[in-house]
Amino acid sequence: MIDVDQEVCHPTSCSPVATTCTINTTCNTQPDCLCENSKDYSWVVNMMLIFYLIIGNIMLLNLLIAIFTYVFEEVQEHSMEIWKYEMFRLIREYDHKPIFIPPFNIIEYLWRIGKKMWKLTCRKKRENLEEYMKESLETLRIFEKEAMQTYLAKIHQSEELSLYNSIKRMSEKIDKISKYIDQKKDLEEM
Repeated sequence: MIDVDQEVCHPTSCSPVATTCTINTTCNTQPDCLCENSKDYSWVVNMMLIFYLIIGNIMLLNLLIAIFTYVFEEVQEHSMEIWKYEMFRLIREYDHKPIFIPPFNIIEYLWRIGKKMWKLTCRKKRENLEEYMKESLETLRIFEKEAMQTYLAKIHQSEELSLYNSIKRMSEKIDKISKYIDQKKDLEEM
């Protein structure tokens, strides 16, 4: 398209044409309209386009940041749970893998079958879990007592550091200082 100056006339801005013409005068049959050249306003269109594109890019960038923030928070929130699940799966896989390489792993399977058969048929006395776990249970009891003492010490310390107790201590110190100042004044007056 060739860039030419085109004038655009707005028909709504036209003034009505006089219908009576005299013989001696020339009749102007075209209405008197407001006409504009569109090239005069091309810079306004470009400025509006630039403004629109900048605002659009800023909005899209904010949307992108919001989406990435949401995804990051979701991953961060569930990361510990996913890590624990994957760790459990890895340990379980490690525990279930045979000791020997594939041609010799039949030996391990035969050993497990033989051990299970021996436990079911030949073993007459069942193990008492209490006998085997006495030391472990005693260690666990000691640990529980120490943990309880530590917990109670923390609670006691937090109560001491509470706002009410600190205000009470401060008021007691202020009372002591005011008594000391009063005694000092009494000694100076004598």
